[in-house]
Amino acid sequence: MNYSNYTLFEIIKYKIEFLECLDYTLISNPNEDKDIKNHLIYLKNELNKGLYKEIVSTLFTSFNLLNKPIINFIKRYNYKKIIKLKSCKKLKYYLDFNEKIIECYETFNYIICSFTEEEKIYSKLDKRILDLINISKNHFNNFLFFNFYNLYLNCFYNKEKNLIYKRNDIKRLVSFLTYCNKESKFNNYIEVLKSENINKINEELEKLSNDCIKSEQNQFASINEIISIINSEVKNKQS
Repeated sequence: MNYSNYTLFEIIKYKIEFLECLDYTLISNPNEDKDIKNHLIYLKNELNKGLYKEIVSTLFTSFNLLNKPIINFIKRYNYKKIIKLKSCKKLKYYLDFNEKIIECYETFNYIICSFTEEEKIYSKLDKRILDLINISKNHFNNFLFFNFYNLYLNCFYNKEKNLIYKRNDIKRLVSFLTYCNKESKFNNYIEVLKSENINKINEELEKLSNDCIKSEQNQFASINEIISIINSEVKNKQS
């Protein structure tokens, strides 16, 4: 693989690491708090002085402006804020958190598209890198929709959660479900929500969960394959 592939892979890898923050609204195990803290430290370091900063600041003229949503997210959602969010009862704060992640996701996509939409660069990109782009998009979409679907259930059916919400919060939640379904991938799930059949809704939630697990497995398999290829190429150059 040539330099463009290595560069793009590092950006995609950081994007994937960053978007794992989506998981934090679902985590309830206190034993995982330390992992969250370490992960946030890693994301902040990469953004401020790591390989991601080094690569993107070289390729684009205004790093801070381009990465403003990502920078703001790191500043706003520090460790203490995320720990509080895990036990929060207000739907609004979960929606705000997910909305900020979507803004970061769109920023990463813009950066990645600068590679794939440039014909000279695109022609040199390895198929496995291009596959990873699609695989990671698919996993994020699955996971994002699962999050919103789960929030919807917690509002109307899972009374143990005691989520507090206003009418406008529900409108926002529905708009996010629509955002995830812009390619009509989740039509059936939305129709089941409208049916108000709790048994079917829970069945669909389980299907969504299984889809997330499968797409995450595909993502890790793809990453590991590329890392293995890169390591092999590095060894060959050194020998």
